[in-house]
Amino acid sequence: MPIVNPDGFNLSREAPVNLGNAAAMIDLPPEIDEQLPLPDPTYMAVLIADPYVGFAYKRRNCRTADGRLPAEGECASRGSRNLGVDPNRNYGGFWGGPGASLDPTVDTYRGEEPFSEPEVDNGRKLMSAHQVVTMITNHTFSNLILRPPGIRNEGSTPDEPIYKALGDKMASNNGYSSQYGYQLYDTTGTTEDWSYQATGGLGFTFEIGPDEFHPPFEEVVSEYEGAGEYQGKGNREAYFVAQEHTADAANHSVLEGTAPAGTVLRLHKEFISQTSPIIKSASGETERPVEFKDVLDTTLEVGDDGKFRWHVNPSTRPYVRKDRKFSGVAEQPAFEEDFSSSVPVAPGVPRHIEFEVKPDAARQVRAQMSGAGPDYDMYLYYGEVNANNQVASSAGPDANETISYGFPAPGKYILEIENYSAISPYDGKVQVFGDQPGTEEVTKATTEAWTLTCERPDGTVLAERKVEVERGQVKALGAACKRAMGTADALKLRVRVKRARLADSLKRGLAATVVCSRACRFTAQVRVDKRTAKRLRIRGPVARTRAIKSSGRKAIRVRFSRGMARKLKRARGARFSVVVTGRDELGNVRRARGAARLR
Repeated sequence: MPIVNPDGFNLSREAPVNLGNAAAMIDLPPEIDEQLPLPDPTYMAVLIADPYVGFAYKRRNCRTADGRLPAEGECASRGSRNLGVDPNRNYGGFWGGPGASLDPTVDTYRGEEPFSEPEVDNGRKLMSAHQVVTMITNHTFSNLILRPPGIRNEGSTPDEPIYKALGDKMASNNGYSSQYGYQLYDTTGTTEDWSYQATGGLGFTFEIGPDEFHPPFEEVVSEYEGAGEYQGKGNREAYFVAQEHTADAANHSVLEGTAPAGTVLRLHKEFISQTSPIIKSASGETERPVEFKDVLDTTLEVGDDGKFRWHVNPSTRPYVRKDRKFSGVAEQPAFEEDFSSSVPVAPGVPRHIEFEVKPDAARQVRAQMSGAGPDYDMYLYYGEVNANNQVASSAGPDANETISYGFPAPGKYILEIENYSAISPYDGKVQVFGDQPGTEEVTKATTEAWTLTCERPDGTVLAERKVEVERGQVKALGAACKRAMGTADALKLRVRVKRARLADSLKRGLAATVVCSRACRFTAQVRVDKRTAKRLRIRGPVARTRAIKSSGRKAIRVRFSRGMARKLKRARGARFSVVVTGRDELGNVRRARGAARLR
């Protein structure tokens, strides 16, 4: 279980919680204290104060400037507390969209581009080089098991039934809530959104524990082993459930067949992925998605018995299993309302702003607010305010929030402003935009194939084929490398017989040239026409060679026995042919025939 952000994690974990600062912060108004979502106001006060006074709740890596590694000791300096990239906003899946900050001083900063952080790139390489069927990232806190998507407007995943079933079963062992990632709040650039959309492996986030970023050791043990009605279960049993689910072939794909012992089978796929439309300003303006290249490459060595059963992810990645639509956003809003207020939102009494999206302006809803905070959150609902109708959210760690919701269905919407821990007024604006004419692009859903290659251990490619396999499918490939011999890669065999005199050929052997398109072993036979064979009472070939190894062009002589040579002296006018049978190292067999011109 690798730690993605070891330097930043250790800095955060080992930072002391300054109780003096905590005491100074607990004099928040009682009406706010009693509405805080956590039961410990002192703890909440430390959480709020930490960006200004300590490192205990820093969730970012040690990057202090985009594109530059930090100098020794720089990460731990007080000036670096509000710097760094959130690794769980830096993956390519929907990167740059809602739920991640473009401000380097905010704890959910997404980084300058997808996979810009070495910790994240390492995670990407690990999952791209293995068939990761189930992936769990462990975070704190909130007692949640989160599954994709991280943004509501992406809709349910194509694998929602098995995704939800596994999440629910794991949660039944630790008492956590099993839910979509966006039900906590919108997030983009997360580990599981990228890993699922790119590889098809099921990815989850565990938010461990009820209320602390760095809980005491005994609480960590209790979460792992289970307590109360979950005694003996807990996260340990939830992980076992994930392992059992992983081992069940009904939840992924299987390729099986035979190939020569020692052959290296390689599954490879390269494709261009896209981020979300990039939010480029605090007001929610967006620009075209960024494209980036993904490469999945895994290998399996065939055992001594020549059989293989390879557990893999489906060949079609989830991202391309649905139509994708993009269009530009009109420059001017069709609707706009300022909801700024000089009075803080009352704790426990969210403010609601109602507005309508009309059919001719159903391209984008933008909402933006800013204030001294410390922390406001925004939620967008369709029709009425309830959890099932939430379509977007912005719940960052401060009072600067942005929602950019693409392609809203026409109808009534409600923007909710919630006081998470705020005591200050705020500025805000909601806007509705239509399409920019002539910019619509639709990419239709499609299927994809793995490229399966058969290789020697030194990497020499022997054969190649395309393989499509669905989730839950066991695909029998038979003699996988034989059948992989397509037109371009097939073993090709040619034979050309040198023109000569019959007497010379009977004495010295019949000369020919054999060409194998790849390394092979072949034998050659000389035959005479049926009429001559009948007249001379000959059955079968009149000459043959032993097996000959070749890789390319090979000159041979097929020699006659003395007895056969004497008999064939009477064969003037006979038609001779050379038949070559070749076999390559994958067991593919080819035959070639050449006419012998003997005078």
